[in-house]
Amino acid sequence: MKKKTLLRAAALAGAMLVPLALSPGEAAAGDVSDCATVAACNERGAAAYKAKNWDEAIGHFENQIGFAELAEDPKQELVALNNLVMGHLKKGEPLYARAWLALARKIDPADKATVFNGGEVDKAMAALPARPAIGGFYQCYVGAGHWQSIDLRKKGKDVYEMTVIALRMGNAWREWGPAGIGELEESLTVSGNKAKFKEKFPFAEEACEMDLVFAGDDMDAEQISSDVDCGFGNGVAVTGHYYRVNVDYP
Repeated sequence: MKKKTLLRAAALAGAMLVPLALSPGEAAAGDVSDCATVAACNERGAAAYKAKNWDEAIGHFENQIGFAELAEDPKQELVALNNLVMGHLKKGEPLYARAWLALARKIDPADKATVFNGGEVDKAMAALPARPAIGGFYQCYVGAGHWQSIDLRKKGKDVYEMTVIALRMGNAWREWGPAGIGELEESLTVSGNKAKFKEKFPFAEEACEMDLVFAGDDMDAEQISSDVDCGFGNGVAVTGHYYRVNVDYP
């Protein structure tokens, strides 16, 4: 079993907000790194979307949702979230689109754009190949356009390699990225639709313990132990609802 549990408690400067590598001509049209308001991000994202530059559009829209959340403006959050749904659909990533759609539905399931895009996501999901019951890349939303993740790669019968990247966002996410981060790489044994990780690391007083429950493309994680016992930064935890956004098809 691997024993690679890493902690970077300090802010991860710009970790999730790496500027796109644009040519001078493209940069003049708007770079993700200087998209600093809801309106500017929406405008630049829409221009990139129209030009079919899906990655650039998604980058702008991720910043857009971050600024909309800072403004505590649910209507603008819905606009940004639906922009992200459409961007990922156009890019051919319906699982990612489904995750963003779930966030929009939490704000207003009756919103017209959300309802329409929900139908588009359903059609795209139905066209995907059959997926394994467990395994792939799962993400849990932590705010400001950022997701923490649990990656599960099958190693053998009921045994998976688990890679965790857990985040805690702060108010200075734009300048510094996440305020705290925790990483964990260990083997995990699955029984039915459940898995439990429990191991005491040399630096910890108690065992690092977490439970995972799987249901289709969704997963719920509960961290039972403290952040310190898992080697995570202050306030960092894996607990939350996760959406599978990528999978290795058999």
